[in-house]
This record gives sequence, structure tokens and C-alpha cells, in this order.
Amino acid sequence: MAFYQGKLYAIARDENLRIVNITEEPSTGDPQVFQIEHIIPGDPSAAGLDSLVKKKIYLVESCGTLLMVCRKICCKKTDMGLVAGRSEFEVFKADLKQSQWVQVSTLGDGQMLFLARPCTRAIATSQYGIPGFGMLGDQIFFLDDEVENAFEEYTFEPEATFVIAYDMRTSEVSSPLPMV
Repeated sequence: MAFYQGKLYAIARDENLRIVNITEEPSTGDPQVFQIEHIIPGDPSAAGLDSLVKKKIYLVESCGTLLMVCRKICCKKTDMGLVAGRSEFEVFKADLKQSQWVQVSTLGDGQMLFLARPCTRAIATSQYGIPGFGMLGDQIFFLDDEVENAFEEYTFEPEATFVIAYDMRTSEVSSPLPMV
């Protein structure tokens, strides 16, 4: 879910984007869902991935644009069960006028994204005024949630980090944290 331009948006695993219209209950003043409207159709094949490929989708507002970040986690079978391996990423912007997702190759304007299940956040590196910090733009940082992963039926190797960085310029995935 993401709050964008004064409206609440929700996305399903199959990439369908919906807008949740909330009104006020007249007698109590409490918020209530008035209408759920389908805004952008998703990819019907997106929900039916291979059993060894898991997918996580995030919504985030960045520089006045609503973005969908798709992370595919390629798992392998081991004695521990399903274990996460490499990750692949795609970023799309919502074209609300044409009702479609448009793939993007850059976040633009020195943007960095921080994505996790509890929240997502976009930050402009230029706002900090540190020389060279703007070079860190087009980075996406993911924080994995162990509780959610239990429901996804996969785990991580003991030496793996739960923080992953993806560089959109080079398409490289790395761990920004030192391994101890």
C-alpha cells in the first residue's frame, strides 16, 4: 500500500493496482472504505511463477511518481528446505492516464529507495549536500522480513544478510553490510 496524491493505493501479487476510496461514516465520523477501484491491470502470469521463484512487490512514491518495484527471489532446494538465492529486480512507474505500468531504467534525480514490508521510502541524495553522495542515486535497498519469509516458505543461508542493495545502473546486487 502507498499513499500517493492524497489517495490510498494497494497492489496485489499479480500486479493489479487498485485505489481505495475512504470516506467518513456520517454517524460516527470514523473512516470507512467507500469503494475499491481497479486502476491498472497487472500481468496475469505474474502470480503463477515457478515454485522455486518467489516474488515480492512494493509500492513507493518517488519524485511525484508512483513506482512498483518487483523483486524475484530465485530459491534452491537444500536440506534446510527452500533457500533464497540470487534476486532479480524490475522497476515500473504507474501511468494512471493510460492505465499501465511502464518499466523504468533509472529512478532519476539522485533517488534512493528503501523498501521493507512495514514501510517504503524514497530519498533524494542531493538533499544532504555531501560531496559524492549524489553518486549513490539509483540504488534500491531491501530489508527482508523473517516473519514474512516464513509464510513464503523459504529461508536464508545462515551467512546471508537480510539487507540487499540493487544498483539500477549496473544491475548488480550486493550486500551493503560487512559479513562478520
